[in-house]
Amino acid sequence: MSTQHMRSSGRPTLDEVAALAGVGRGTASRVVNGSPQVSAEAREAVRR
Repeated sequence: MSTQHMRSSGRPTLDEVAALAGVGRGTASRVVNGSPQVSAEAREAVRR
């Protein structure tokens, strides 16, 4: 991830993760929180 997409804390925001993964904010949130209601494809995109 490019440093221009990261906050000063060095951690990306949920919105940044979602945008880079090409998924919605809600989907990114469900992946981060371990919800089983996310496709394997979306889960992999967010975790990259």
